[in-house]
Amino acid sequence: MGELPTQLRAFYGRLSTVQRGMLLGSTLVALAGFAALSLWSSEAEFRPVFTNLAAEDAAAIMSKLKEDRVPYRILAGGSSIAVPAEQVYESRLRLASEGLPQGGGVGFELFDRATFSMTGFVQRLNYQRALQGELARTINRISGVEQARVHLVIPQKSVFLEEQQKPSASVVVKVRMSAQLAKAQIQGIVHLVASSVEGLQPSEVTVVDSTGRMLAGGDGLSQLSTIQLEYQYGVEREWERKIQGLLERAVGPQKVSARVSATVDFQRVESTHEIFDPNSAVVRSEQRGTEKSSGSGFNPSGPPGVASNVPGAQAATPQLSNSTEMQKHSETINYEVNKSVKRVVEPMGKVKRLAVAVLIDGTYKDGAYIPRPDKEMKGYQMLVKTAMGFDTSRGDQVEVINVPFESAQVLEEERAGQATPQGAFWSASANRLGIP
Repeated sequence: MGELPTQLRAFYGRLSTVQRGMLLGSTLVALAGFAALSLWSSEAEFRPVFTNLAAEDAAAIMSKLKEDRVPYRILAGGSSIAVPAEQVYESRLRLASEGLPQGGGVGFELFDRATFSMTGFVQRLNYQRALQGELARTINRISGVEQARVHLVIPQKSVFLEEQQKPSASVVVKVRMSAQLAKAQIQGIVHLVASSVEGLQPSEVTVVDSTGRMLAGGDGLSQLSTIQLEYQYGVEREWERKIQGLLERAVGPQKVSARVSATVDFQRVESTHEIFDPNSAVVRSEQRGTEKSSGSGFNPSGPPGVASNVPGAQAATPQLSNSTEMQKHSETINYEVNKSVKRVVEPMGKVKRLAVAVLIDGTYKDGAYIPRPDKEMKGYQMLVKTAMGFDTSRGDQVEVINVPFESAQVLEEERAGQATPQGAFWSASANRLGIP
């Protein structure tokens, strides 16, 4: 072993300056590799326990890990916390039992520490904070949402109806990298928030992303106009696709170009019709009664006047009359006029008018354009009318024209280019080689 240093020094002394530099460089590279490997192995011992944490959740998790004496490391600028690999699942379950992470805000667990000395104002404020936190946690579970924050404005109830203010809400969402929220998801967030707050209308909910771009809310008329334009555009493109697909089966692909202009009625119409039929009356109620009486009585007699009424005068003997009988009939019938009520609700988005323009390419023979016969073009026009449900009463228009397409003209020019010396040379060369 004592000879090893001497041999190394002798070996090093026999090396040239270049060889010594290469040896030192190789040694440094090897040492750096060992250092990186040891650092990577030490890093590999830690695994993230939670990622994409809010600052409040990260601070609470750090405090809990310190309390449990669990080593941890802060990664990704404080949004991720890692613990030793063998303690990841145990730490995650322990933190979950403590309600961590909370999703960037407090929820209804805020009332677990409520006291009797809490004022009404503080209770309302805590309820608003808890509701905001619960909504944010729910929105965070939507696919594509990395983080959400909800702000609610819940006015205090007033005894006067005209002085009662409407609640409103604002939602800020941070979308995950390379993700985009669909319109259905945005509308879902709007209705989720509106349904969670008493008296809150969807039109009073504003949704923006982390860049400040408005996703929902604002001017309701402009939002409706945008939706209407998109619907109208979709109707037009669908008719174009149908007409073009139908004609291309007859004339060939890329030989038809169709454009459709649709007039769409976005008014919602509700009408109620009451139809009376006086010729078919219906008995609603009927009541019949019979009243009968019979008996005998006395007829008054004697002279009329004062003499018969003077005290001491002899009263006249009354005369017995014959028996009497009386009968009375009554009948009451109530009639109801036959009536039918019809309620019609016409849906929005009804097509009021269609205007269709179709271009059809002709045929070509030896590079020359040949227009299609008029009879053939009229047949194509009838096909278009049948496919679109042509209705003259609503003012539909259809124009089918036969014109040469630009691609055909370019092809003709390319073929004409063979007449040049270069074109003739390449054409002759191709003929010699047997290339068509």
